[in-house]
Amino acid sequence: MSIRRHLFPALLLGLACESASAQCQEGPCDEPHGGFGCIVDECCEAVCDVDPNCCEIGWDEFCVVISEEICGGLACPGSQPCDQFSVIPGCDDRDCCRLTCDHDWYCCSIQWDAYCIDLATDICSTPLCELRIPSGTIDESEPCDERLNDGCNMLSEESTPIMLGDVILGTTTTSTPRDTDWFSFQLEEASTVRVVLEAEFPAQVTLQSGVCAGPLVFHSIYEALPCSGAREIDLELGPGDWFLIVSAGFERIGLRAFLPCPLDELEEGEDPSPTYFGVRYLLSLLPGETSCTADPDLDGDGVVGGADLTRLLVKWGSDDSVGDLDCDGVVGGGDLTVLLSYWGT
Repeated sequence: MSIRRHLFPALLLGLACESASAQCQEGPCDEPHGGFGCIVDECCEAVCDVDPNCCEIGWDEFCVVISEEICGGLACPGSQPCDQFSVIPGCDDRDCCRLTCDHDWYCCSIQWDAYCIDLATDICSTPLCELRIPSGTIDESEPCDERLNDGCNMLSEESTPIMLGDVILGTTTTSTPRDTDWFSFQLEEASTVRVVLEAEFPAQVTLQSGVCAGPLVFHSIYEALPCSGAREIDLELGPGDWFLIVSAGFERIGLRAFLPCPLDELEEGEDPSPTYFGVRYLLSLLPGETSCTADPDLDGDGVVGGADLTRLLVKWGSDDSVGDLDCDGVVGGGDLTVLLSYWGT
């Protein structure tokens, strides 16, 4: 057993934070070696915060034991490039690695797989941007960290009404609970609408129909990357109650970090959280250009009924244009709603 645990602990304690980064450059973190610190900076710094000797005297078995206890998910920087697959977690760009892992723990705990590569590509090379706010926008009016329009995610079931022609200026954050902004509208008849989303952060807008008490039907989800211009989505929707839900993230994963409350909304004495993206978005609901010509009379017998329903169910989940009555790219609940609205005609 090493005797160095008894050497100069008081003198070394004050040097840990200052010296850890400089010493975190030699040898593996999961094996004893003669060097100072270990190659994974954030694990090294965490260990040397607990025991400065690991960065001042040597990385021995005690440091390995500490690393096994506290370094789960601390894998930045890793050994391989961020654009290459590896069974080892982490990647060699520390900032990009940490940003990615804060959104997807798997990338720093299990392996750096294709999902990690795609996520890193989407968020690490994205420049900061600031929206230009047009005149006539309608402010969402939801203070940061308050959940006033989280729809069916909250017991209150409150949503913000949106009308054709409205342009909403909203904000969303990644503080707990995750902020999801629900905008509700009602259609009296089948209509084509255009949804436009532009954001300062990676944003997703989800289309759902129905009511919170059920049935609530998921239809589709769309992405809008920051600084990439407005995402325009043309949808042909059936009559009924509809929701547009804006939140931070991609179709495959929601973002849960780096969208804190703006500085001017912090409580007195509250420390600001690290940020990477802006928190504002613009959501528009506009009359759309009719491009969908799908006929609910799927069997061509002149009346919408049971045979058409059977054909729709056969194509359920596919992207077949025959059966995609709401033109959202997939045969599903929205198409069933459209078909039923024409039943017997």
